[in-house]
Amino acid sequence: MVVVVVVVVVVESFTTIDWSDATDCSLLAESTLAIENPVTGANFSAASVTFTRAYVGVTVYVTGGTNTKVSLNAGDGSLSVPLCEVSASLAVLSCNVSYESEGSFEMILSAYNYVSNVTKSRTIDVYEGIVDLVISGNTTVLTPPGSGTWRIEAGPTQLALENIVCVWNMGTNYPVNTANDVALLDSSTPHEITFSLEQQTHENSSVPHLVSYTFVTVQCLLVLLWTF
Repeated sequence: MVVVVVVVVVVESFTTIDWSDATDCSLLAESTLAIENPVTGANFSAASVTFTRAYVGVTVYVTGGTNTKVSLNAGDGSLSVPLCEVSASLAVLSCNVSYESEGSFEMILSAYNYVSNVTKSRTIDVYEGIVDLVISGNTTVLTPPGSGTWRIEAGPTQLALENIVCVWNMGTNYPVNTANDVALLDSSTPHEITFSLEQQTHENSSVPHLVSYTFVTVQCLLVLLWTF
């Protein structure tokens, strides 16, 4: 005769022990069975565009499941980090993720237990932020000919920037801005512009004279590609 004894450990699992009552038999088998509800849904929200070394706020939503575990993979080669265990039927979690380098990364959420695994993913575009630029160039210009050169360079704390737009304003007498696409701006690759100022009326036009303008300014912007 074979006797089966069931010992309930917790609501979600139990241990079974099978043995025979024959005098020449000993313990045959022992196993633990997990009884869990599957994860019924999981999703997350995060900004699709961010900057290096800046925190990305991620909100995770999980429904259903017993003893559900949640992990989030940033997609940049770092280890998948478990966030927490979910015991309620509905969970809302939040965390911060940061990226050290530029690129497009696939962030993957996994909500799982022994009987189910739900995954969601989305692409995060990471750019280097503009934090430290230095402008230099001519402080005075004589006209004619009235040409000057100005440059924008990466400061000591600025990492390399790619695919930015620099918009120059040459002063109050030149209301039209000049926009230039800049493929690369770093410590060894400045962006320069040469601008010819207009010759103004003078008593003796053959004599070079100083042209005074209030400001020469430049604004550099990232070119962000949005995908809908």
